[in-house]
Amino acid sequence: MELIKSLKALGDDTRLRIVNILSQYELQVNEIVDVLDMGQPRISRHLKILADHDLLTARRDGLWAYYSVARGNGHSALIDTIIQHLSADPDPHYRNDLNRAAQVLDERKNRTRSFFNTIAGEWEDLKKNIFGDFDIVRAILDELPAITSVADLGCGTGDLIPALRDRASCVIGVDSSPAMIELARKKLSALGDAVDLRLGELEHLPIGNGEVDAVIINMVLHHVSQPPAALREAYRIVKRGGLCIITDFEKHADEHVRQAYGDRWLGFDREQISSWSKDAGFVVEKTNRFPVRGGLSIQCFVNRSNVVSN
Repeated sequence: MELIKSLKALGDDTRLRIVNILSQYELQVNEIVDVLDMGQPRISRHLKILADHDLLTARRDGLWAYYSVARGNGHSALIDTIIQHLSADPDPHYRNDLNRAAQVLDERKNRTRSFFNTIAGEWEDLKKNIFGDFDIVRAILDELPAITSVADLGCGTGDLIPALRDRASCVIGVDSSPAMIELARKKLSALGDAVDLRLGELEHLPIGNGEVDAVIINMVLHHVSQPPAALREAYRIVKRGGLCIITDFEKHADEHVRQAYGDRWLGFDREQISSWSKDAGFVVEKTNRFPVRGGLSIQCFVNRSNVVSN
């Protein structure tokens, strides 16, 4: 009977299109509305039907809800079979939906990039409003031994890079904001060729496989649409046995912080980052937690790349 109910829930072209999209992307209701060019009440009704039959899951993040296809339950094989058939369907709208969903994620990134281009000159002061007396640079350096090369992913204006240069012969800084990179270049010009600044996305890093001994992801994941993809890229670029140090907000409910700092996520549960890290190929060696201003807390994860590649 459960199978029949699930098949009935899937027996609608719009719901099939939704499942097809959400099998690859996690999206908000308004983003699904944009992809399918349909009214929100209609989309919400179809989402409810699919969720009521455990075909979709909804992840709450403050005032926002993100939908994706349910995995790890009795429907996974059914969903996989349907997606396989849809991918071979000659009707182009299934493929077009996926292309449009990818564009929606690009638009998310563009909004984040525009935000940081706008506030680049104020970024250091904005961070102090959160951290107060907490020395996040020291927390990172306490976990980082002397190495040859390190990548600072989401390096911003480069405030961490001089300290990393004391630990490594070469520092690669990557950021998606041209304004941030330009400020970092001016600030770090005295360090010369020891610092290599590159424009790029964390989900598609301009760094070669196994190019660095360590990766730092400092207060960046909550700005990224797809953190698991960023962690997979971090695993790709770090040498086997190398370190990945992540700092980020512990899960919170302060919408003001999201709006003031252009955040995509209201922090993360420890289990969430640990799970993504392990899925990417890392071993979580250590976690620390540090209280900061406004009732917020910073978590620090020390991950090590598996010696055996995934």
